[in-house]
Amino acid sequence: MKKAILVVSFGTTYENSLKNSIEALENDIRASFPEYDVFRAFTSSIVIKRLNERGISTDSVSEALEKLASNGYSSVTVQPTHIINGIEFEKMCSVCETFSSRFSHICTGVPLFNSESDMEYVCQFFKNEFGTDSAAAFMGHGTEAAS
Repeated sequence: MKKAILVVSFGTTYENSLKNSIEALENDIRASFPEYDVFRAFTSSIVIKRLNERGISTDSVSEALEKLASNGYSSVTVQPTHIINGIEFEKMCSVCETFSSRFSHICTGVPLFNSESDMEYVCQFFKNEFGTDSAAAFMGHGTEAAS
């Protein structure tokens, strides 16, 4: 059985951000789950378009899932890097649903802040990791979604 993890991000057009955040996370996932092949997809069509204009090919979620189905993967875990359950996450879930019959198993992870307890956990992590004299900021684009 061919198994894949599809890491789904909003995306970035900044090379350093791509390398230091998205690629670094993908490499951590590869190291933690060696029995899976790891792939990338972005949810932002604007980011994908700008990268394509620069000769950098990046798949949308539907393109990546189509390639996985065509290449004989039967089990796919879709793991978003989104912070909240916003519109980009909802679109990703909708696309995954349309591919559910193409795989024997497909599941999606949830964003970092999926619940209030997730937020409390992350705050405690930062407090433990960096102490009380430090702070961390998360930047997001906002969303019209109910979350």
